Amino acid sequence: MKKLFTTLVLIYATAAVFAQTGTIAGRVIDPMDNGLARAKIQLLDSAGNVAIKKSNVISDFGGDYSIKDVKPGYYLIKVTHKDFTAEILDAVIVAEGKTTFSNFRMYNKVAQEPIY
Repeated sequence: MKKLFTTLVLIYATAAVFAQTGTIAGRVIDPMDNGLARAKIQLLDSAGNVAIKKSNVISDFGGDYSIKDVKPGYYLIKVTHKDFTAEILDAVIVAEGKTTFSNFRMYNKVAQEPIY
């Protein structure tokens, strides 16, 4: 009986540790609604600094991304791609044990010509 109790306590404690974080996931698309591969997604704190080291992720071929093990709180998400203008979404709320979905539409960079 003592072993069963100990095992149950360990399982509960382990589950509680893993539930203390959340996930941010979403999709990055281009102006034609196609998934945008190779976009860089960064999770930033309110001061604009990288929030967690493993928060720099790259979208897959369908434009999907996921940032796991994020502490609950408020964040900024910055998405960049070499062919598109950067996008920043602020006030992203991550809740314990939940997935926050944040999708992005990227726009083509406008070529700037010199003014004479």
